Amino acid sequence: MAAAGGIVQASQLLGVSQQSEDLTLLLGALAAVVVGGVSLAGGRGNVWAAVIGGILIGSIQNGLDLINSRRRCSGS
Repeated sequence: MAAAGGIVQASQLLGVSQQSEDLTLLLGALAAVVVGGVSLAGGRGNVWAAVIGGILIGSIQNGLDLINSRRRCSGS
C-alpha cells in the first residue's frame, strides 16, 4: 500500500524531490483518515473506512477545482 501511495504521489508531483514543501497532500491524507473514522490516537478504525474517507476528500477537492475556488478566494 505504501509503495502504491508513493507512486501516485510522485505522479501527481511530476517528479520526486527531497525538498518538497507541498503539505497539501499530507493534509489531504490525514483528513481522509479522520473523515473515514480512524482514531488519531490509534487502535480504532479499519482500512475500508479510510478508503471511503479518501474517496470523499478526493471528491470534495475535485469539485472545488472544477469551480475554480482557488482563483475566487485569491481575488484574481
